[in-house]
Amino acid sequence: MSLFALIPCYNAEKSLPNLLAELRAYIPPERTICINDGSTDRTVTVLHQHGVKAYHLPKNQGKGVALKLGYDLALKCGATSVLTIDSDHQHLPADIPKFQHAALHYDIVIGSRRRNGRFTAPMPLPRIFSNTTTSAILTRITKQKIEDAQCGFRLIQRKCLEEIVPLCFEKGFMFETEFLLHAASRGYKIGFVEIEVIYGTAASNMRYVVDTLNFIKLMLRRW
Repeated sequence: MSLFALIPCYNAEKSLPNLLAELRAYIPPERTICINDGSTDRTVTVLHQHGVKAYHLPKNQGKGVALKLGYDLALKCGATSVLTIDSDHQHLPADIPKFQHAALHYDIVIGSRRRNGRFTAPMPLPRIFSNTTTSAILTRITKQKIEDAQCGFRLIQRKCLEEIVPLCFEKGFMFETEFLLHAASRGYKIGFVEIEVIYGTAASNMRYVVDTLNFIKLMLRRW
């Protein structure tokens, strides 16, 4: 299998060095695609220092735009599957073998920050509310158990990407939700693996109240 890594990056100069160093043990730099989504810090410099495939958007356009571009590039490079991981280094590359094992049985594998129904690490209340709400609604709509709707640590098989990416038009965080809706409606299997989470000093770019409202709007349009 030719597994590629895809990292959407926005102002991640502090977290990227450690993330890219750890990722190298599982996926080499020549199969690591980083989409710099209009960063205004030293993200560009960091990416060049680590020898990854770096692509730079002239201005911030949203996570969905970065992911869609990255998926297209990975497929053109011959990827048979693509693993996405956020640039804030909250997720550990050491968990990648879990995804590879689960991918033998699922088309989409998502990291779960829950064990026995509880989040494994302290999480801000707005994030808990947003995640719990979106996961419950997606479970009902997709008719598949969605343990963690908002985790950006995912592995997706090539066939699924080829069919689903062209159907998605969301530009922000809702791209990942839109992707799951289209994939589930076409019979692709979604699985989860337990992952470790580190909540450091890196600020999340997700706006929980606003993005939860955007999620509800997406659900209504879908309905």
